[in-house]
Amino acid sequence: MLNLPSSTGFSETIVVTTKNPTPDRIALTTSQAAEYCFVSQGTILNWIKSGKLPCQRTAGGQNRIRAEQLRAFMVEQGMSTEALDTDCHLWRRCFCWEYFARSGKHAGRASDCASCIVRQSRAMNCYELRNHVDHSKVHCAGSCDQCAYKRAFAEETVA
Repeated sequence: MLNLPSSTGFSETIVVTTKNPTPDRIALTTSQAAEYCFVSQGTILNWIKSGKLPCQRTAGGQNRIRAEQLRAFMVEQGMSTEALDTDCHLWRRCFCWEYFARSGKHAGRASDCASCIVRQSRAMNCYELRNHVDHSKVHCAGSCDQCAYKRAFAEETVA
């Protein structure tokens, strides 16, 4: 367990699955997730039941949502992640293949990433590199304009 002061004004206990918490090991209750999304706990449960929001069931039958998966979902839905990022010290800039490995929301096949020029060159701004190389060497099937990674990080590079 990890007690964190919340940017929402409440002191929270966040479930951590290891003694040395890293962002991928922080899990939230459905009520905590609801606070970050500014929705009811029932809405969170509906998102879980419909498969939109991944979660893990505890042995006691409760749902736990990994903070990184909640963040990826919030980005996809156009929600602000500022409070979640602050409270969980959650998000560092990562490569696109790391982002998609965590969120599981890649338009292409994850196995294609190993041979992708973006990964081979360790490019942070894959959405910019794509305009300068042969498209057959960039293995994303979808448009960069629809990409969750670009939506999450493109604004960071503008400043």
